[in-house]
Amino acid sequence: MLPQILAFLEVARRGNLSRAAEALYVSQPTLTARLQALESDLGEQLFVRTRRGMRLTEAGEAFLPYAEHSVQAISDGRERLGELRRGTMGKLLLGAPPTVSTYALPALLARFTTEHPGVRLTVMSGTSEEILELVLHDRVQVGLMRALGSPEVDAVPVYSDSVLAVVSPGHRLAGRKVRLAELAGEPLVLFGRSSSYRAFTEAVFREAGVMPDSVLELDNIEAAKKMVEHGIGISLVPHSALTGELATGALSVVDLVDTTLPRREIVAVRRRDAGPPSGTVATFMALLTQVGSLIVGSEPPPDGPGQKAGSRPEPPLPALDT
Repeated sequence: MLPQILAFLEVARRGNLSRAAEALYVSQPTLTARLQALESDLGEQLFVRTRRGMRLTEAGEAFLPYAEHSVQAISDGRERLGELRRGTMGKLLLGAPPTVSTYALPALLARFTTEHPGVRLTVMSGTSEEILELVLHDRVQVGLMRALGSPEVDAVPVYSDSVLAVVSPGHRLAGRKVRLAELAGEPLVLFGRSSSYRAFTEAVFREAGVMPDSVLELDNIEAAKKMVEHGIGISLVPHSALTGELATGALSVVDLVDTTLPRREIVAVRRRDAGPPSGTVATFMALLTQVGSLIVGSEPPPDGPGQKAGSRPEPPLPALDT
């Protein structure tokens, strides 16, 4: 019906069929056919012919503002679609574990919102397993999490984050090169509710054949760092969560000489059947290629950001999902 509406408006504007046809680059019979089809559809005569040209009927005068509004609405809609394609408007739904949403996302989203202030942001938190479910059920568009090797998603490597053993500056192990066995008897500070994190931490101690003197379980990483800062035990924490404490000397790293703590490989996942990213998602994914310079304590993945990593199952990685 749009060609018919445009024909109606052009004739109403010019009051002449031939000039309106020239303006629309159509023949006069084609223009007449469009007007007749519109009148037939509306059940009203919209014009009368006079010696001075085409004049709107009372029905045509009544219909005119609605026709103008409909064309303007379509123009506005096209502009909005253009904004969506450019990533300047729309919404962005993200999911991430707390360590990512607390220590990585702020720098990313500060950059993103500065460049795209019209985009509405939503961030949901949970373990990597929970974020994967949010992605699969379309509750978030992108999940920033550790790779789980799901065949239903595509995963793009974003950054790599080392895990460090930390104690208070006055601790007997602070700044030293030590063997795992020397951790025997030390209180172990755990945080969050991720079973994979607890299993990973216990595995480090089990490898040394030692058991911690006691275990403190806290619900968040900030509380755990405060406990360690006050001399209550040792904790294994991602580097990106320690930059402030290491810079001020509030915490000290313990160098474990007989083991290598794993790195956390963080990926961006999307549903495989979602198709190529577009709009705000494409803009955000492009920003992820710059993540190494935005997240302190992180490194680009070995293959570089932007390389697809979810096309084949990957072995589970030890993770700090809290």
